[in-house]
Amino acid sequence: MKNILLIFALILAFAGCKDDDEVEPEAVVYEDWQKVPSSEINLSNRNVLGLEGIGEELYIQCYNAFYVLDSNLKKVTNGYKNMNANPLTYTPRFGKEFSVINNGLGFDIFNNDNPVNSYYGYRVHYPSSVDDRVASVCFTNVNDSRKFDLLWAVQKDKDSVDYMLDAYEFNEYGNEPINFKRQKLPVYNEDRPTIRDIKRIDNVVFCTLNGLTYRVVDGLLQDSIRYKLTDIQKFKGGLIATSEQVWYIGTEIKRPDGIVYSADFGKTWNYLYTGFFTAKLKVVREEAYLIAGQEIVRLNAESATSTSINLDGMEDYVKDISAIGNKVVVGTDAGVYYKSWESFLNK
Repeated sequence: MKNILLIFALILAFAGCKDDDEVEPEAVVYEDWQKVPSSEINLSNRNVLGLEGIGEELYIQCYNAFYVLDSNLKKVTNGYKNMNANPLTYTPRFGKEFSVINNGLGFDIFNNDNPVNSYYGYRVHYPSSVDDRVASVCFTNVNDSRKFDLLWAVQKDKDSVDYMLDAYEFNEYGNEPINFKRQKLPVYNEDRPTIRDIKRIDNVVFCTLNGLTYRVVDGLLQDSIRYKLTDIQKFKGGLIATSEQVWYIGTEIKRPDGIVYSADFGKTWNYLYTGFFTAKLKVVREEAYLIAGQEIVRLNAESATSTSINLDGMEDYVKDISAIGNKVVVGTDAGVYYKSWESFLNK
C-alpha cells in the first residue's frame, strides 16, 4: 500500500512540473488614455506648445503658463509661472536645469525647480531692440554647461541679409552671462531671411539657413553641410534629424524630404526614410516619433518601417510627446494625456 501511495505522490509531483523551456506568456497591458485634471493644469491655459520629462519632473509650456509636475503628474510647489505675453508659435526649449521661453520681445531663461523666482534666471531681449532691421530670430535650450545660443538675421538692404550667432554662457544661478561671443556666419547671396532651426547638442551648435546647415564646434565654424536639417536630436549613439527637400544649383545634388541619421556627430548624414514629411520629429527613450496633426507615428529605424500609435479618446491636435517615470505623456490643444509606458508600447 505504501508503494502505491509513493507512486501516486510521484505522479502528482511530476504532473506539476513543466519543461524548463516552456515560458508562461505575459499578459499584454492595454489602457485607455487619461487626461491630467484641471486641478493640476488650468484648462484656460490648456493649449500645450511643448512638454519634456527630465529626471523626476515634467515641464509643460502652455500658451500663457509654464507648469512643473512630478512623476505622479501632480503640480509641485512653485511649479507654475504665468507668462506676460503669448509665446505664439515659438517652441519652448527645455533643459535639465533651465528652460527658455519666448515671452514678449525677448526670451525668459528661468530655473525649472523655481520658475517663479526671478533671481534664478535672465531675460535676453530681441536684438531688434538694438537694431530695427532684425527680421528673424531663433534660439536653443540652455545645456548642462549653461550655454545658450541665439541666431538672428539682419536685413541690410532689399538684396542682402547677414546672419549673426550670439553665444552666451551663464553663471550657476543663470542670472548673469559670464561669457558672450558674437560672430557672423559666412552666408552669401541671400535676399531674404531664411532661418529654419538652431540646435545645441553638447559642444556643437547646428544652424540651418536656407539649404545649408552650419556646424559650429566650441564656438568655431567648422563646416557647412548640404542638408536642410531640423529637429536634430541624439538617437542610438548618433544623431537623427528631419531633412527638407532642397536642390543645389550648379551641382547634381538633390536632397529629398526624409529622416536622416549621422554616426559622426553631424559631419555626414544618410537617409533612413524618404518621403514628404510635414511633421515634428521627437526622440523619447531611444524611440523616434513623428507628430503630425492628430497622429503620432513610431519609426522603426532598423527595418525602415513605421507604426501608427492608437490615440483613441484623445482630443484635438497633438503638439508634443515625452515620458516621465513609468508614463508616456502627450500634449495637445485640449490638455495633457497619459498612460503607462508598457501600455503605450503595446497599443
